[in-house]
Amino acid sequence: MCEMVKIINDIEIIGWFSDRDKLLDFKKQKLRKPFIVELISNYFHVFCENQSLHTQTKLAFGIPEKNGKMWYDECIRLCDYICGTIADFNFENCNVMSLKKNFRIF
Repeated sequence: MCEMVKIINDIEIIGWFSDRDKLLDFKKQKLRKPFIVELISNYFHVFCENQSLHTQTKLAFGIPEKNGKMWYDECIRLCDYICGTIADFNFENCNVMSLKKNFRIF
């Protein structure tokens, strides 16, 4: 994330959207925001200061609801689908995937 800000200095908003994770509840009673939000914010601003980036980039955080479907669930699952597909792809066996026996990509 920080390297992208260094390369493209005119980014308006950078978003971080978490799935339900124990990290969101760490020290919950003592902090007003989830610890990871504070950590990312601090690292981002320290990085910008160390790189002399005078950026107006804002950080946006998606915190999931406690139960039920998350409103951004499909967006964060996209990476899982892409990585799972690539991991399952068999280049040595005629570009076959294990989802269906005779399913070919090319």
